[in-house]
Amino acid sequence: MADRVDASGAAHAGSQLQTQLYVNKHTGKLDDAIRGAFAELAGAEFDWRSPLAGDSYAEYKDAAFLKSVGLDGVTVEGAGHVLLPASIYDELVG
Repeated sequence: MADRVDASGAAHAGSQLQTQLYVNKHTGKLDDAIRGAFAELAGAEFDWRSPLAGDSYAEYKDAAFLKSVGLDGVTVEGAGHVLLPASIYDELVG
C-alpha cells in the first residue's frame, strides 16, 4: 500500500489533501465558508495552527493539541469534556 503522504508530510489525495490545500493555499475561501455556515462567526478572524506546510502538515492530538491552541497548562484529563480520547484533530484554528 502506498504512503498517504510524501516526505514533506503533504497528502497525495483525499480529504487530508483538501484540508492541507485549503488551510495553506486557500485560507480566505476556507474562512469565508466557515463564516457563511455559522452566523455567530460572521465577523470572526481565524489563526490556523494545523496542518501547516511549515510544520510538515502535523496533525495534533492530546497534550500537543492543547499546546498548539495555547492551552498548554490544561491537562488532557481536565479537557476531557471537550476532547475525545486519543482524537486527532485534522485542522486547528486558534
